[in-house]
Amino acid sequence: MTSFVENPLKGFILKVVIIGLVLFFLGILFRYANKLELYHINYIVLLGLTLYTSVNILHVFYTILYVVSQNI
Repeated sequence: MTSFVENPLKGFILKVVIIGLVLFFLGILFRYANKLELYHINYIVLLGLTLYTSVNILHVFYTILYVVSQNI
């Protein structure tokens, strides 16, 4: 994981390109899914989005905590 953090191109691919591909394939699933499948897919997407948002909020919190601890 360190190589992804240290290399901006790898980090970009991990955070933008892979997420974009996942969203693209989810769009295809949405197009061909029936009502019951959409119901289940929506819950899976909501769970994934919640986890992704939680991780991003923790990253912001840890960054702020790091900056504050360096200034003390």
